[in-house]
Amino acid sequence: MAIICMFFPAVLMCYIRDCILMRPLVSGSKRIIYYIGEYAKCCMELNLFLFLFLAIFRGNITEIYYKLDQSSIFAIKYLLLSIILAIVGPLVEKHIRERFTLTLKIGFCSPLVHPQMQTFLVILYAAIAALLHFIRIFNNSFWCDEGLAINVIYMTWDEMLQYVAKMGHAPFHYVLLWGVCKLITPFGFLYHFISVIPYLIILTVAVTIVFRWFGKGTAIVLITLSTFLETAVTYNLEVRAYSWCQLFLLLLFLISYQTFKNGRVKYYIYMCFFSLGAVYSHYFALASIGIIYVFLLIFLIMNRVKEIWKLILSGCGVLTGVSPWLLYCYQIQGEVMHNYELSEVSWQDCLSLYSSRPIQSPFW
Repeated sequence: MAIICMFFPAVLMCYIRDCILMRPLVSGSKRIIYYIGEYAKCCMELNLFLFLFLAIFRGNITEIYYKLDQSSIFAIKYLLLSIILAIVGPLVEKHIRERFTLTLKIGFCSPLVHPQMQTFLVILYAAIAALLHFIRIFNNSFWCDEGLAINVIYMTWDEMLQYVAKMGHAPFHYVLLWGVCKLITPFGFLYHFISVIPYLIILTVAVTIVFRWFGKGTAIVLITLSTFLETAVTYNLEVRAYSWCQLFLLLLFLISYQTFKNGRVKYYIYMCFFSLGAVYSHYFALASIGIIYVFLLIFLIMNRVKEIWKLILSGCGVLTGVSPWLLYCYQIQGEVMHNYELSEVSWQDCLSLYSSRPIQSPFW
């Protein structure tokens, strides 16, 4: 099975390349040598890309060949991805050859790429990144905290809200998961897909809004960090609220950027809306929201004092919107909300703890 997965897709890629790129005809022994070289190159390209991808997401490249022989599901995924790359690769190569020119000068070479081609390459990069995450949702592997989230689909509305409040969690992801699973029969990859949706939206925002406002370089950095950071690899797929919180904070930042540029009322309303989305996804988002609002307040004081009332109303809207849930949680007095299951700690104890610890350099 491993031999089929690693060597069959290269045959398909060679055939498609010949059909699309219209390679020059050769005859005799040169023809055999030509195709052997082409086949070896296709094998190397496909398997090198897949092995690097698996090394990033699995961490141990030595087990790949063993899994191809022992796990039929893993082998099928590997084969399907190889076939997709074998088809897409020549199409992309043809598109690049038609629009990409390389100017050689003494001392250096500089690639000249058409603006439309730049947009296409960024979109292609985002599509490949999305595919790398999407193919990972087809499993039934969940750990403890994910199980806590999945439990809500078996509860009533009131039971679900009380359960979330007792656990000390923000409700957005639980409500969304509960609602979707009431409309659609729950199954393994649906739970993962709900968490991948915000990541796909972030990629869409990167190739549209971020690309248009900040340029291709910023869009590529956002796609890269949102895809390949260790935390992104983990939390973009887990059945938890982190990916939704990340999405709302990104949208809040983009809207606050427009608010800095021009103080239209609608941008302050959007800030309030996205702030509530972030808080209802995870309470820790309040720290990032507070920093954005404080910087915007300082900017308004120095440049547009008359618009401070808009920011104050926006902030009051956030506090008003989150207050009903916090009051509800306070009434529940759950397992975590009640002092986080810890005994009371005085300020004197905190100060004595830090004063007794040696000061360490942050560079070590």
